[in-house]
Amino acid sequence: MSGGEKIKEIFKEMFAKLDEMIKSHYTNFEELRDIYFEFLEYIKKEKAGTSGGFTGLSEYLILKAILLHLEQKLNVEFEKSLQKIKDAHFFVSKDKEILVTHGININEDMESIVKEKFGYGIIWSKDKNTKRLRPDIVIFKLTNNYYKPEAIIQIKVYAVSPNAIINETNKLRKMASGSGKPLCAIIFFCEVGKHREKLEGFSYVVTPKNSVEFEKMLQEIERRLLPTSFISDTNDKPHNFF
Repeated sequence: MSGGEKIKEIFKEMFAKLDEMIKSHYTNFEELRDIYFEFLEYIKKEKAGTSGGFTGLSEYLILKAILLHLEQKLNVEFEKSLQKIKDAHFFVSKDKEILVTHGININEDMESIVKEKFGYGIIWSKDKNTKRLRPDIVIFKLTNNYYKPEAIIQIKVYAVSPNAIINETNKLRKMASGSGKPLCAIIFFCEVGKHREKLEGFSYVVTPKNSVEFEKMLQEIERRLLPTSFISDTNDKPHNFF
């Protein structure tokens, strides 16, 4: 076995164990956050010394949690093989009713790639200023033969400045433009601080002190992905959409 193959085996075993941990805590943001920081501290103290953070790991934890929740609650199964196109990752349910993406670019090229790969186009913003945007996670529902975004999620590992928060809000507004009213959420692994009021435009703001919002966000995503005939808005808590 070559060195590269050995490395692949090591990571395969590591992620299998990590997936088991996520499976036990996928609705609990505090536990997911602890997994991230315990892993980070181990790397910093025992192995690497100066490692600053792993945004890829935080996004992996949230992505896996969402996929697990949808599989459990909606009785769907996502394709096991990861499909990667232009550095974006795609998870499609076997019935093609739900498409979950990580790192998708908002541009015409990606729209045609998705249509060619999965058989359906995307309802997406036509704003020319969105072409360089790359949301962390987008969850689409097949609606009238198009994938319509039902949730757009951004993930932040570090504390950010008020200007960065405003910029993030504006980005999500552009992403949501022309796409109906998707759930727009931002997840912080570090506390936001005194600038929380600048986040009022988001449907959900998940922070260490407000971790209960994570499970609420999962439940709302689940509700939005139900077949239309099952959705009833009578008793829904109103949310602030763009």
